[in-house]
Amino acid sequence: MRRSKRSMTMANYELSGEFDRKHIAIAGGKGGVGKTVITAAMGIALAERGIRTVVVDADFGGANLHQALGIIAPPLSIKQFVQYQERDLNQLLLETPFPNLRLLAGSFDFLAGFNLRYSTKQRILRNLRTIDADCVLLDLGAGTAFDQLDFFNASDIKIVVVTPEPLSIQDGYNFIKLSLYRKLYRSFRHVHEIRHLFIKLYNSPELDSATFYQEVYRCLGYLDDFTREHWQFILENYHPALVVNMIESEDDLGQSAALQFAVQDILKVRLKNGGNIQFDDVVRQAVRSMQPDLLMSKQGGAADNIRKIVENLLCSNCNPAYNYFARDPEAREKSDRVICSVRCSLWETCSVRNGGHPCRIQAVGYISQMVN
Repeated sequence: MRRSKRSMTMANYELSGEFDRKHIAIAGGKGGVGKTVITAAMGIALAERGIRTVVVDADFGGANLHQALGIIAPPLSIKQFVQYQERDLNQLLLETPFPNLRLLAGSFDFLAGFNLRYSTKQRILRNLRTIDADCVLLDLGAGTAFDQLDFFNASDIKIVVVTPEPLSIQDGYNFIKLSLYRKLYRSFRHVHEIRHLFIKLYNSPELDSATFYQEVYRCLGYLDDFTREHWQFILENYHPALVVNMIESEDDLGQSAALQFAVQDILKVRLKNGGNIQFDDVVRQAVRSMQPDLLMSKQGGAADNIRKIVENLLCSNCNPAYNYFARDPEAREKSDRVICSVRCSLWETCSVRNGGHPCRIQAVGYISQMVN
């Protein structure tokens, strides 16, 4: 019996046996960390394995994923879907220069500067699941608006991209924190006591995460078992994957450990180690010249890093959530240390500053936490 083209390509997929359709969101706390290029490169890496892939430009305020794939002016975009000119996202998919890879382009001229209406956002989220593909990658916009957080939380695999710089690490932490809070709020908005605490958190900038959690757990003590178990279930199953981009030295690797530590200690969730991507001039050349074929054309460098990330994230049995405390028995003791950050009033003049790591001086009155 002759096998279909789809079954033959999927039979070549050796990462986890039977492949499950997956939606992958790629986000970050700020612009300039390389989300769009990583989305394009991951799409190419998946497609070259014979996996039918669609990349979606969900950066509604600054769509540019099409340029990363060498498409100058896409004739179709998600704009037609938002305006009800087209009700099937599959009809808006564009072919790219790569077999098995298609694009759902964004529309910077229509949605820039606006949050989507909730009903529109839900319609997009529902219809993304109808896209005829084995894997859908979403390139999210920079920042922490509700649109970005909701698309991130609705995905099967959640990737947060940072660069090994203190500001990017801090922005990455803030994105993870707010996406988690958004998920918790949406899950418990009908529980009056918990909703009240989130409103208090929103209206009290001085209220840090540690104090907020203390109040939540005090509140949960008075609530029913189902609510307590549901809260804990979300925390135990919320595992974004951290990808550190533009690595130039071994010293840069310590930044990801600092972020993993802060997220687990303060937010009580574990990050997955998505992988690291080294700085590569070939990537810069590909972006500047709009030659996407260069992104994954060579062996070694960033191209190999991207292929490894694809393997790690799609393999069902590898790369479990990272338990920082299990790896380092002294980590719990270290958790009481203040984290060095730009929020410290001595940042500009400090000779021993090392953003994201425990403070080396701990001068009372001159230190502030990286995580608030």
